[in-house]
Amino acid sequence: MCVIASLIFYSLGFFNQFRKGHKVHMIGEKVVWNMLEVAPSKTYHMLQGIPAYDQRFLSVLKFHHPGLAPVEDETGAFHIDISGLAIYKERYLRTFGFYDERAAVQSASGLFHIFPDGKEVYSNRFAWCGNFQEKYSVVRDFDGTFFHINHLGQRAYTDSFSYVGDFHEGIATAQNSEGLYTHIDAKGNLIHGVWFYDLDVYHKGFARAKDERGWFHIDQAGQAVYQERYQVVEPFYNGIARVESKAGALLLVDEKGELIRQLRAPLEDPFHKASAELVSYWRFYTLQAAIELEVFDLLPETAEVLGEKLELSETSTNRLLCALQELNFIERGQKGEWGLSSIGVFLKKNHRPSLKGAATLWKGEHMDAWKEIVYSLKTGKSAFNKQHGKGWFDWLKEHKEEDRLYHDVLQTYAERDYIKISQIIDFTKHRSLLDVGGGKGALMIQLLKSYPHLQGILFDLPNVIEQVKIPKELQLRMKSEGGDFFNVWPPFGVESALLSRVLHDWSDQEAIHILKSLFSVLSNAPTSRIYIIENILSCSGGHGGLLDLNMLVMTGGKERTVEQFKELLKKGGFELEKALSLNEVASILVAKKLTSTESAC
Repeated sequence: MCVIASLIFYSLGFFNQFRKGHKVHMIGEKVVWNMLEVAPSKTYHMLQGIPAYDQRFLSVLKFHHPGLAPVEDETGAFHIDISGLAIYKERYLRTFGFYDERAAVQSASGLFHIFPDGKEVYSNRFAWCGNFQEKYSVVRDFDGTFFHINHLGQRAYTDSFSYVGDFHEGIATAQNSEGLYTHIDAKGNLIHGVWFYDLDVYHKGFARAKDERGWFHIDQAGQAVYQERYQVVEPFYNGIARVESKAGALLLVDEKGELIRQLRAPLEDPFHKASAELVSYWRFYTLQAAIELEVFDLLPETAEVLGEKLELSETSTNRLLCALQELNFIERGQKGEWGLSSIGVFLKKNHRPSLKGAATLWKGEHMDAWKEIVYSLKTGKSAFNKQHGKGWFDWLKEHKEEDRLYHDVLQTYAERDYIKISQIIDFTKHRSLLDVGGGKGALMIQLLKSYPHLQGILFDLPNVIEQVKIPKELQLRMKSEGGDFFNVWPPFGVESALLSRVLHDWSDQEAIHILKSLFSVLSNAPTSRIYIIENILSCSGGHGGLLDLNMLVMTGGKERTVEQFKELLKKGGFELEKALSLNEVASILVAKKLTSTESAC
């Protein structure tokens, strides 16, 4: 006990000497604060179980270099030395630990950093501050954006992001307004320019990344080091990483993604997984039954009352509810009543948006055509054409109710899927916009409302244009024109155009015809661009594969990879400039019009 007391006495005196400028004792001081621990009550610090000082606080955090700890008492938050004494007079709402000899503090006016003597590092205030790492700190401005500041409190770069992380070996993660992540350096430059759903910093040359298929590892060029995707991946440790497969197996893989050994067998039996896929229509028809009975429109309700309204027996009602619960479309409340889940609400008629119309659409001619998918695979032709003797769009012209339903459904998807396009593409550089195959005009209307200077023309089949309702406030800036893509187009003379989920309806030959027609009506202005919105096919991951089969079966069309779009655009007179992610399923391809010389090449 005496030895410990003597040590404490010596340490306190030792630190006091350091505070007076005896730099010769720096090493000893560093040892002392590292020895102090937070007491179980979190109201003081102790050395080998003995209180290091007499004071008691409302809360304390651990010591950081140069031997200072954040504390709070009745007067506010501040920092103390190892003797328990405040090192400055100011009091804050919160204080945090010192990193790079700077600590974040929160005042009534915002957060900022201070030096160990309590002086402010800079005069700015932020909505939030991180800790300094590698001479930079993350901050959040009052507009909600994130960026880094340097040791002097100055912005490290001009751009702002939706989120940024700490630097590790000179590289940090940054998130854009779409929620996608990439890597940046200390000047805000993109390291590789590849964007992911989620992303970690580099560790020993590799970083964990996530795309639409799952987690994997990337190299410093932002490229996947293997094709497989996992539920979870850990950083590489001396050349190996532990990963968890989608089926729940735990594996060890090397830096090429090759299997070293299996640590745990899959939790999901592949046999039963295959069996479940074979009867996947059970799910579809269960939902169709619930929609037909209007279950989703009647909830929330108890099973007893619901059964009475549906005119079903108690047994049948409970069986249906149990199945819908398994599908996660409904959930039981605390009082036993049944309600809609977060996905179930989209099958309610008066919900906005509602997929009830889509459910009706997909169970009709689409499902009938899919029954002959083998014909389409063997011939490369549309099964729908075989069944009806004409193409899907020609058939819609003769079936007004189905035509209305189809375009209502497309309008629902458009209102949901295209909401962020004006945040991704800047249309201020354009004066006129042609929406080719724009349906009832959801996207055009959205863009014209966002850009009051823009003039818009909606171009689609006459039977579609008949359904268009132009808002009163846009009638001077928006026109609609009926016509056939495969006849001569009117001389629109526009400088920009949209092709939203149009090209995938058609074969390569037909798509090239549409692009050449668009080429002829697009001006030669330097700002002329076309914007193609499509679901990009991924051959390596299979993303978009089922939709690709649907286009084959219904229209003879196809989904395409980025490389296939490049070739398609070139043949139509355009050059792909970039591909941008719009949402989790769709991308925006930006292309410019080639000159006659470039087209010839």
